[in-house]
Amino acid sequence: MSRKKQNDDLSMEERLAQMDEDWGQTDGSKNEFEQLPAGDYNASIYDVELTQSSNGNPMVKLQHQILDPEFENRFCWHNIVLTPKSIKIAKQTFYQLGMDTEDFELADLEDHLEELRGKEVSFKLSYKPNADGDSWPRYRYKGQSSADNEKPATKKAKKSKKSKKKTKKSRR
Repeated sequence: MSRKKQNDDLSMEERLAQMDEDWGQTDGSKNEFEQLPAGDYNASIYDVELTQSSNGNPMVKLQHQILDPEFENRFCWHNIVLTPKSIKIAKQTFYQLGMDTEDFELADLEDHLEELRGKEVSFKLSYKPNADGDSWPRYRYKGQSSADNEKPATKKAKKSKKSKKKTKKSRR
């Protein structure tokens, strides 16, 4: 009888009982996952999801798969929480990831996140200590290209530029 067939015949309790020895020998208090060291990385956006933070704020979760040989196929996560205070940084981050942030309203963000999946990105990873003594990762994306590293214009600024051009034309 195959192992799969054997497992199909066992109750959930019996399956769990088979793992009791491993469970007892595992130290759950230690996090054996090493964080990536600070530095420059090339990665692919493996997954992207719009969800909620622990405070109930909208949050975009990006999962990066590292492409660099030393850490190839390792993963790291970047959570972008959307609040009135963080909206400017969030918009700049999405712009640097290659999204046309002026092409849609924020309420339609979820419809545009899929375009990030599979996209290759470059970023500088650093860590900032917090009040609890932990350190939180910080991501600085290198932008769409060297010419695109300027901040995205707001709709108000774009309208202002258009009205200045019209005023110049009407003066002629």
